[in-house]
Amino acid sequence: WDQYVWETLPPQLKLHWECLGWTSESFNGHTDAPASDDMKWRELTNPQRTAALALGYSQELWDSGNEPWQVPLGDHDSDVDDETR
Repeated sequence: WDQYVWETLPPQLKLHWECLGWTSESFNGHTDAPASDDMKWRELTNPQRTAALALGYSQELWDSGNEPWQVPLGDHDSDVDDETR
């Protein structure tokens, strides 16, 4: 996600990032990352986990601190659950 700026993200993806506490300022690196950035998967709320899944993260990716190798810019389904991924 490092190669993207907030202003170019589709609205649905912004909603997922906002659920995780991100703002345009934090996403673009002008302010600190939100608390969720330092949380383990088990510490995220269910809505935050759903948002993370929709952004291409799995529990393993999230906990490792790595980013998804494929960013889901073409798929903005907000009803992603653990069985779907």
